[in-house]
Amino acid sequence: MRSLPECVILVVDDAEINLSILTEAFADEYEVAVATNGRTALEAVADSPPDLILLDVMMPGMDGYEVLRRLKEYPAWADIPVVFLTALSDVGSKARGFRLGAVDYVSQPIELEEVRARVATHLSLLLARRELAHQNELLEEKVRERTQELILTQQAAMEGRGSQFDPDLTDLFLTMHEEFRSVALAFMENEDERPGLLAACGEAAV
Repeated sequence: MRSLPECVILVVDDAEINLSILTEAFADEYEVAVATNGRTALEAVADSPPDLILLDVMMPGMDGYEVLRRLKEYPAWADIPVVFLTALSDVGSKARGFRLGAVDYVSQPIELEEVRARVATHLSLLLARRELAHQNELLEEKVRERTQELILTQQAAMEGRGSQFDPDLTDLFLTMHEEFRSVALAFMENEDERPGLLAACGEAAV
């Protein structure tokens, strides 16, 4: 799994001074890529999707709203956090960005400490979501494996007994399946207990 220092930020702005300021501000913390307009921003995302995009709203040609709209059209890009950079302060402009899917706004002129804090927050949230998704996949795989083992055990027992129905084995199968289901629900609801729950699944599957 990627760590914060390995994250890639794409900065999109038609003002060279803003690109220079933000590139210098983040160069020691993350990998930074830049684009000077909407078209090259989409090309950069297609070539190598970043972990977060700092996107200027007011750009000639394709503005930030249109860039964000196109990003959201593609499932592979739709979850990339987009933080708008804007000199617009009216509520309507900000609301439009949030409706399109922006996760935050940074007002221009840029306050570096503010933008650093916002970027760190949204990258941390992104990494946490990825880790949760990864842990969910591991748990689901353990449940699938254990369920398949129980099915095979039941089938083998029935074949050995001439296909006679065995209520005890059926009850065992249902009980263990319900136990795994309970672990899955607990995993989703209790973040601090996830390592222990995964270990319990592994022990149960032995």
